[in-house]
Amino acid sequence: MHTSADLNGPLKMSLKYLVPMLDIDYPPAMMGVSLNVALQVLNGAPVPCIYTIPTNIVLSHGDETPSIPHPDMYIEDHVVPDGPDDMLISGGMGPGYNPTTYKIDYPH
Repeated sequence: MHTSADLNGPLKMSLKYLVPMLDIDYPPAMMGVSLNVALQVLNGAPVPCIYTIPTNIVLSHGDETPSIPHPDMYIEDHVVPDGPDDMLISGGMGPGYNPTTYKIDYPH
């Protein structure tokens, strides 16, 4: 079984070539939480030792295990078949997100 980096391409290839796949989504929201914690620490505020950020466990059909008998979703429900291979599908950017056309709107 292979793991992917939440990129669309490896998941598409898993479906095409029937490669067992486990994808544990680590959303970019983790970065936002870490920046907020860092700012709190720099301001001298006490912070918890552990932060829990929900993630999805995505698995190919037929590859369930005793520790993952029912994943949050299956690969075919998570992949974007016509999306670019470098598309980060766990990013929370919405279904229309495309890394080749995305433009950042910086505040002025």
